[in-house]
Amino acid sequence: MEFVLHSYYRIPIILIFYLISIHFAYSSITIDSTLKRKKLIALPVIYYTPDTRWGFGAAGVFSFNFKSDTLNARYSNISFGFAYTQNKQLSVYIPYQLYVLNRKVWIYGELGFYNYIYSFYGIGNNSPILLEEKYSVQFPRIRIAPLIKLMKNHYLGMRFSRDQFKYLKYDTSGQLIAHSILGSISGTSSNLGIIYNFDSRDIPLYPSKGILFESYVYTENTRLASDYHFSKVSIDFSQYMNLKKNLIFATNIIHQISFGDVPFHQLPTIGGPKKLRGYIDGRYRDKMLLILQFELRQKLNKYLGMVAFWGIGEISPNYDELKLKYIYPNFGVGLRIVLDQKQKYNLRLDYGFGKNSNGFYLTLGEAF
Repeated sequence: MEFVLHSYYRIPIILIFYLISIHFAYSSITIDSTLKRKKLIALPVIYYTPDTRWGFGAAGVFSFNFKSDTLNARYSNISFGFAYTQNKQLSVYIPYQLYVLNRKVWIYGELGFYNYIYSFYGIGNNSPILLEEKYSVQFPRIRIAPLIKLMKNHYLGMRFSRDQFKYLKYDTSGQLIAHSILGSISGTSSNLGIIYNFDSRDIPLYPSKGILFESYVYTENTRLASDYHFSKVSIDFSQYMNLKKNLIFATNIIHQISFGDVPFHQLPTIGGPKKLRGYIDGRYRDKMLLILQFELRQKLNKYLGMVAFWGIGEISPNYDELKLKYIYPNFGVGLRIVLDQKQKYNLRLDYGFGKNSNGFYLTLGEAF
């Protein structure tokens, strides 16, 4: 759950003002009015980049319990982020996690609308930074995964996702304008699949112990109103261990593999605020992805924490072409500012280093 202000290492200036931090707490009108069922945290932001010029927006999270839940039930949360720039670019991002009937039903996903500039470097490991090209695209996004509890910590359900791409502008000297790359023409990506989750975390937003395992398989074809024909399998495993008081060690493994004719914008990617911080989002992409990440999280006091993170990742068209020379390492440090003591909701500031690259990330919530 996050709103990324910027992660591009090449930007000469990033100016961010925290004009105000608003904490709204609403008292429950049920059993005990002193116990809070709802809370809103909002942070207005201002930033500047060469691609967008000045941008204005806000980010935050709304946490709550349903009336049918017990007062100590896991909180549902709806995060939000939006930004509008001088170049008339708009991004709206609303990820959500809903725990219904005391976690018997778990629904999560994302609603969004994007009109933005992105970078493309090619597909595969042979994609030097000199091949970077910019393109403008707009698309609405729907992602929803309703799951039912099978037994303690085990969930099974369906996953639906839809992105409808409309290209607005290409780099005249790039590859995409020639339409030789699958996915470089406006079209719809729509898929449906099965998802299984195991979740034993103590606190979803900042776990100190437990495991989160998410696995899904989905397919795209014309029967699902998609313009593409491919399938994807994904495994995402995270484990959290409390080494000693206020010190947490977190591990994350991501493995994704795609089959068929996959558009470039749906290929597994390295980079961004979640997958190997230090690389530009989408810096490397191919049909197969493998990432291993570690993070040490140290709480300093009631309001501050710090982290150190490192990892490695790799992409390839298939298992046979995995090569050690194409391993991408990363490492970095970060600061955490606690916005919500009870739910452990943090403002995250990270600086990561990759192979010949680096990046600054300002988001809400942890990387994994």
